[in-house]
Amino acid sequence: MTEMEKVFNRFSCSIVVDKEGTVIDLNKNFAHLVGNEKINSLFDLCWGQYDKDYYERILVHVSGGFSWRDEICFELEGYEPFWLDLAMVPYKENVMIVGIDATQRKKNESLIKDQQKQIFIQSQFSALGEMASGVAHEINNPLSIISASTYFLKELVKSEDLEPTIIEEIATDIDETVLRISRIIQGLRNIARDPSTDEFETVPLGKIFEDVIPLCNQKFKGRGIDLKLNFEEGFVSKTGDILTLQLSQVVLNLLNNAFDEIEEKGFANPWIEISGKEINDQVEIRVIDCGKGIPNDVQEKIFNPFFTQKEIGKGTGLGLSLSQSILKRHEGSIRIDNNCDNTCFVLEFPLSRGSSSHKREAA
Repeated sequence: MTEMEKVFNRFSCSIVVDKEGTVIDLNKNFAHLVGNEKINSLFDLCWGQYDKDYYERILVHVSGGFSWRDEICFELEGYEPFWLDLAMVPYKENVMIVGIDATQRKKNESLIKDQQKQIFIQSQFSALGEMASGVAHEINNPLSIISASTYFLKELVKSEDLEPTIIEEIATDIDETVLRISRIIQGLRNIARDPSTDEFETVPLGKIFEDVIPLCNQKFKGRGIDLKLNFEEGFVSKTGDILTLQLSQVVLNLLNNAFDEIEEKGFANPWIEISGKEINDQVEIRVIDCGKGIPNDVQEKIFNPFFTQKEIGKGTGLGLSLSQSILKRHEGSIRIDNNCDNTCFVLEFPLSRGSSSHKREAA
């Protein structure tokens, strides 16, 4: 046994196969992972992340004198799945496969990702809690309209002045008001639910904002903040391939951050603006507030997980980090526009995924 083989046997899982994938040798570490069962072929392992055809192509590639590396999940029937950080290299007339067991690391990464998701959901509930008074006011106003309309109907019945046109107008007002309340409640439910299992759908871009704006509007009005909408003509009706709720939560997070900044700094005549336009099949959404920008030293860390300048209990530091992940799923990006005179976050993503100008990233 060569010194190289001794090192591989000590620290990693290794297996040698011929160009057809037949196992020539495997070390005890690899044998332990597969339950010490006899493995005759590399393709006996092809139960998990990829199929047999995938490994056949890799063998051809490596047999041609090239190396290959990836992290692979193997799922042998009847055994616990395991991950290997895998490299395949030409070895004499055969192929040597060397892997470092990455199972525990992958489990830890999955656990961290689940915890981050839960913290993000909790932060959304926290933001919704802050909006509760505004939502209550938003619902209370239309309820007053319904109450007044029903009172007027009763008075008409008493007077026996049952003019059909007037009754129809009152009934229409009640219908529209009930629909308004229903939309507010549905928007609250939509924003509050877990979007992690949602799939991409082709919908009008206006769907991103239809739940968020009613929820924020009353809260902003209560603090004297002017919420401006500046969408390019036809923008909201233009369709895109998007995860609607996840983008809504990104916009909601940016609006809440802008609100907190305005509250902290106490700007006179405060305002927040949402703008949207389409440029060469790319969507650009901007969330701008009356602040004077973000310091460079903060910009360097602002998208890092758990970085926050808010007081303890106020922010999780995950909003912008997870927003960045959501934009990556859309093959897009989120950035700060330092050319703007005010604080400006820019969301950019293609109308259709897989466009030539973006490299598609696995969801």
